[in-house]
Order: sequence, then C-alpha cells, then structure tokens
Amino acid sequence: MRPGGVVILTPDATTEIFEPGTDHGGHDGEDGRSLRFLEWTHAPDPPGSSTYTVDYAIVLRTPGEPLEIVHDRHTLGVFPEATWRRLLTESGLEVVDTTVENPYAGEQAAFAARRPSA
Repeated sequence: MRPGGVVILTPDATTEIFEPGTDHGGHDGEDGRSLRFLEWTHAPDPPGSSTYTVDYAIVLRTPGEPLEIVHDRHTLGVFPEATWRRLLTESGLEVVDTTVENPYAGEQAAFAARRPSA
C-alpha cells in the first residue's frame, strides 16, 4: 500500500454484533434457470470460540433437467472489534475513525485504516 493509501475491511461480524440466524433468497434467469438458497448461521461451538459455521442449502433448476440440490458448509472467524483494531495497528496501519453513518450498524462491521505518510 502506498503512503496515505486507505484500506476498508468489512468482516461479516465482530464478536460484539454476531447473531446466529437464517436467511434465504434466490432469483430466476431470463434463460429459465433458477436458484434458491437457505443460509443457516450457527452460534460458535463451543460458546466463546473464534469460529462459527454457516450451512447453505442451494436448489438449482435448469429447464428440462431434474432439480439439483447442493449443500455447502463454511467455517468463518469472528473476533472482537479490539482484535481487528490491534491487528491493523500492529501491521503498521493507522485506524481511521469515520464519521459516516453506517446504515448497517449492528448488522455488519467496517474498519478503515491508512498507511501513515512518511
């Protein structure tokens, strides 16, 4: 990163705002193909762990073909906000406090940092 360069990090969550839950969605393509998904976010196990899992059930539809059902599991990390700030500082970056209102506050974390000018 050049001096004065900026990096924006947007982890899905920090320990302070993490919430297990579910989500779903999908779309239909103009060519007749369709996709639907169920996302299931599990609490860290054991409690207090720095990782959690997310299961995805994905249903794919292609005209003239049988439905295809796919399961995908991800293991993700979740860390306290202080850990993110400490690691940014230890890597030589300066954490920037932004005054922009985050419409997703409480749902998503965001950090801005820059390399100090020489």
